[in-house]
Order: sequence, then C-alpha cells, then structure tokens
Amino acid sequence: MSKFLRYSLLIFSVGLPLSLVTVSEAKAQVLREIMRRMDEHNKSIQSLQADVIWVKTDPNLGAGGIDTSLGNITYMPKTGKSIMRARLNWTSPLEEWVVVEGNAFKSFRPKINQ
Repeated sequence: MSKFLRYSLLIFSVGLPLSLVTVSEAKAQVLREIMRRMDEHNKSIQSLQADVIWVKTDPNLGAGGIDTSLGNITYMPKTGKSIMRARLNWTSPLEEWVVVEGNAFKSFRPKINQ
C-alpha cells in the first residue's frame, strides 16, 4: 500500500504543476483572441447609440438618497482625419446636453439657456 501511495504522490506532484501551466496558457490564448476581436470591431465601428440610466446613492441618507437620471448617448470614434465625438442628452430630471469633441467638452441647459 505504501508503494501505491508513494507513486500516486509522485504522479500528483508532477501532474499538478503541468496541468496548471496548460490552463494558464489556454486562458492567455483566449484573452488574446478576445482582444484581437475587440480591436477589429473598434476599427470597423462607425457610430454607437445607447440609452443611459445613472443612479446615484447617498449612503448618509439611506434609501431616500437615491437620484436617478435618464438619457441617451451617441458616440463616433476617431477616424483618419476626424476627432472622437460623443453627445450625451440627459432628459430626466433636468434636460441637459453634453458634447465631447476630442479632449474638450461643452454643456448646455436649454431651460436656463446656458
């Protein structure tokens, strides 16, 4: 019985590190493939639109300190000659427009014309 235990311990001690190395290599290969596909999709994207819900919570106020804003966003990535652009339109609770062009942004509140 001790011979069996000794051999199984030897096989386990050699097999475990080898199996861990192959698993980590497989994960790295999958990650590289995911990153490659993300780069391809990023290069081919022309525009992106999404609805936005922003929930802010104040822990000092508990459940009464929740503030929710609704809106939508449009994104156009940087191409050869043009810069990156994004427009965020908040519709609730206050209407506000935020435009991002490159590294600069502008904000406009139509209710107060500012």
